[in-house]
Amino acid sequence: MKRRIAIIVVLTLITSLVAACGGGGSSDLGELRWPNSTLARMLPVPQSNTGKVTIDSSDLLMVDVGKTSSDDFNDYIDECMNKGFTVDYNRSNTLFMANNDEGYSLMLSYRDNNSTMSISFSAPREDEPENESTPEPTPEPTPEPQDGGENQGSDDNAGNTGTPTAPDYDWRQFLKDYEEWMDDYIAFLKKYEADPTNLDLLTESLDLMIKAAEWAERAEEIETDLENDPDALKEYIEVLTRILKKLTDAM
Repeated sequence: MKRRIAIIVVLTLITSLVAACGGGGSSDLGELRWPNSTLARMLPVPQSNTGKVTIDSSDLLMVDVGKTSSDDFNDYIDECMNKGFTVDYNRSNTLFMANNDEGYSLMLSYRDNNSTMSISFSAPREDEPENESTPEPTPEPTPEPQDGGENQGSDDNAGNTGTPTAPDYDWRQFLKDYEEWMDDYIAFLKKYEADPTNLDLLTESLDLMIKAAEWAERAEEIETDLENDPDALKEYIEVLTRILKKLTDAM
């Protein structure tokens, strides 16, 4: 089952960036009409009827819900868990991330400063069944020592050949780089909040959106590498959750 949590995180970053640069605060929310799409019907309807649907498609739903208290947020988490979103879940007072048994990924975040809950919900990838056959080719690197020890030098770049820890360096480095980018992202949001008329910051926001799309591609590759390593995937999600909490705390 492919996890898409990192991609949801990146999409949430893009949405928060659009909100920061184009209004998007609680005052920008109007009457919320909960969609009737397949994804929307899988989730409980929020108590508040104030909000805005940012994206409503066959594979992605993103909604901001205003006039939501911290208790309302936690009640909504409980309702989602009762609907089966309990796989690989992480929960805090401002953030909830989980999958269900069918591979749908949900992320809820809460901003106390404007009493707004953000919902990001995505469908599993259509090509997931093909991934079930990929573990079989994994043992093939073992019979490669044909030239003695000389070929081992090239294998070092990818880690220990044939072991499940081969992508270790890649995903740890990804998280390190991602956290550094997140720090820059938060710094930008603070600069924009202090001077929203600065045209140079608008140009910088476009660069950040492009970079966010690149993070989505890298995240998908990392998550694919970790599919058959549950311990590494668990640590990856925990660190990613901590990094994302930086954003929710800063907003």
